[in-house]
Amino acid sequence: MMHGTVQRWGRSHGIRLPEGAMQTAGLKENDEVEIIVDAAQMIIRKAQELDRLDALFIGYDGDYRSSEMNCGGPTGREVFE
Repeated sequence: MMHGTVQRWGRSHGIRLPEGAMQTAGLKENDEVEIIVDAAQMIIRKAQELDRLDALFIGYDGDYRSSEMNCGGPTGREVFE
């Protein structure tokens, strides 16, 4: 287990991470990270790079079906005749 330090940085806070933690996570200075927080833990991980279209569809199972939605009748001049 490694330890870091939470410190004030302007109006925010920053976490100083040991070099070993950075290497293990594959992080380097200025890398984008994702922060997942719940009541019991905080997870910091390297942000997923979405530089290809297929990466945007990771986890999509292909069952989406569009449908119409009733938003009520016209209320202004959006109906042209």
